[in-house]
Amino acid sequence: LEDENINIKFDILKDLEIKKINVLTNNPAKMKFLETLDVEIVERIPTIVEPNCHNKNYLNTKKEQMGHML
Repeated sequence: LEDENINIKFDILKDLEIKKINVLTNNPAKMKFLETLDVEIVERIPTIVEPNCHNKNYLNTKKEQMGHML
């Protein structure tokens, strides 16, 4: 996953015994990871980024190669 501190963040969820969560992400890998922790995803809230001449290739790579839901 792109966030190097993601395990720490999810350890906090487990320690606090959080069982349901709304997730602000386009990354399906993060959602799958939450499911492995038995955290129910109540709602996925997409991060909306409008393509422009500066980010178009980056967003396309995220979608095509990494499976992000854009």
